[in-house]
Amino acid sequence: MKHPSFVASLVCGLFIVMAYPVNAQEYRDACFNGPGTLVTGDPFTVNGNLYYAVVGTDGIDHLIGADDPAFEQRDIIWGLEGDDTLWGGDGDDIICGGEGADTLNGGDDDDTLLGEFGGDVLNGDAGSDRIEGGGGDDELNGGDGDDLDSITISSGARAGLFGSGGNDVLNGGDGDDWAVGQSDDDMISGGKGKDRLGGGPGFDMINGGQSKDGCEAEVEVKCEAPLF
Repeated sequence: MKHPSFVASLVCGLFIVMAYPVNAQEYRDACFNGPGTLVTGDPFTVNGNLYYAVVGTDGIDHLIGADDPAFEQRDIIWGLEGDDTLWGGDGDDIICGGEGADTLNGGDDDDTLLGEFGGDVLNGDAGSDRIEGGGGDDELNGGDGDDLDSITISSGARAGLFGSGGNDVLNGGDGDDWAVGQSDDDMISGGKGKDRLGGGPGFDMINGGQSKDGCEAEVEVKCEAPLF
């Protein structure tokens, strides 16, 4: 049975998440780059990969990825509004916080975490993760692995970034940010604002950016003050 009309269409970063009924008691979700028609029971793909999607409500949600071997344990999790707690589990997951002060946990493997609006806490955990805070005062923790931890925040907001293990890339925003690369070789950029940036162990490169920044690293660019 085909379902040409979708019951939900939600923008999640560059993706569009659409839900359609499988039966009277169950909803299965799919993620597309554009419109389409689904057949009940058919798997869906994003860039050639199978995914299973979990969509929350406008309240406070606690959502956990399916870890279904049929989807190679890949999940797309969308919190919507409310202060949500989201777990990706195993597999390469895409986790979107939506509005509210959310906590996103990537779990194992290579995850994409998008905090979006509100003051969020994003934990990449194991794997090579991409982490973006979005609007609000956010805390980003890369976890183990080589991470790309970038943040896009509104003017005046602040970010706290922790690279943890692995070779990390940490990018601040317009506010007064502080970032710590932790172990291994890291690249840190402060952006605008009066930032406090520390590389930690390893061979690190820091670009303070605009304003008067405090830095501590093997290579320092545009760093006008010591870290402490």
